[in-house]
Amino acid sequence: RLITSLQNTNYNNDTVDLIIRFDVPKVPSDAWRAQVSNFRNDLIWKHGNVNISIATENMGLRKAWLTAWQPSSLTDQAIIFEDDIEVSPLWYAWLQGAYAAYQNRTDVAGMSLQRQTLVPHKSHRKNTIPDNNGQPFLYKLVGSIGYAPFAPQWMDFLDFADCALATSQSVDTPTLITSDWYKSLDQTGMWTQLFIYFCNYMNLYTLYAFPSENHALAAHHREKGEHYGKSEGPDFALVSNSNTGWKMEYPSHLIKLDWDAKPNVEESLKSVVLSAAVGYEDADFIRFVESIRAHYQGEVVLLVRDNASASLFSTLEKHNIQVVKTEEAGGERTSPAWYRINTLRWQFYQENCIKGKHDVCLAVDFRDSLFQDDPFRGMTLPPDGGGIDSS
Repeated sequence: RLITSLQNTNYNNDTVDLIIRFDVPKVPSDAWRAQVSNFRNDLIWKHGNVNISIATENMGLRKAWLTAWQPSSLTDQAIIFEDDIEVSPLWYAWLQGAYAAYQNRTDVAGMSLQRQTLVPHKSHRKNTIPDNNGQPFLYKLVGSIGYAPFAPQWMDFLDFADCALATSQSVDTPTLITSDWYKSLDQTGMWTQLFIYFCNYMNLYTLYAFPSENHALAAHHREKGEHYGKSEGPDFALVSNSNTGWKMEYPSHLIKLDWDAKPNVEESLKSVVLSAAVGYEDADFIRFVESIRAHYQGEVVLLVRDNASASLFSTLEKHNIQVVKTEEAGGERTSPAWYRINTLRWQFYQENCIKGKHDVCLAVDFRDSLFQDDPFRGMTLPPDGGGIDSS
């Protein structure tokens, strides 16, 4: 079923390699060995290379996930499936669009095809995850039903998991029900608690999209096995081109849902970063933009000389940086041109820090500023609303 649905996917002439890893049952039978042998002999994959491996001993689900993929580079791409999954014909198109839009984000651990329903916060278990009108959103909880980790974050996680398991480090998350499950179950059958702890510590999210009319990009058939005492059938119907009006869209701003499936309080702040960037080299722009976009995805507005290069304006647009153009070129300190640009920058700050539109504004030096975190992390509005004073 999984292989058939993968075979029926349109890969747009991309080369897509297929890697299949069989875990060995605790007591492998001759019938099981014959079934695996027949599968290997009968498999046809037309989209790339095929690699099939069989474990020498029973690994369990946790080890199977931790050894499923070792990225070969920071830009390597892969998606990991368990065997009781079926995918929509649209899964690859959606995933490639999401890679193009979000792969450079450092606050995203990866992307899931799952229509997640679990809200793990113990005090908010009855909350529901909003479908966000079919648009992508970020949620703290991983979805393992078709999971595509971002290579840099996955590399860091694998290093963490190796150390945590080798040293018996606690991965307890006391407010989350998953932590109780991990303590009560055979831990070799649950990899996700390690990842949940890692994402909680690193403040990472998983990207989801819930197609319209209660459809999904991947269905979990919930077969009898590690987590189900009996087969329960697919959890959701698969989305296709014909059965819904869902459109694949990739907005630059994504809502972030916390462990309780409610918007992250920090994300509810309407913030803006402002800087006067007149008279600087393209390299200064690249350093500033890459630094801030590694940690902050909110509004950024720069004051830029109107005769800057077309490639520079293109780079700023690519990173969703707004631009206010000026004819002023700046000049030597204390020169008339220097005074003019310094007067102008304060006007620029005032005009682009807008009460009602923004709760908080941050004006920073351009060349001397490097960001090591979201500059607004941990900030909340006071009970009276607070915010910008227009006086």
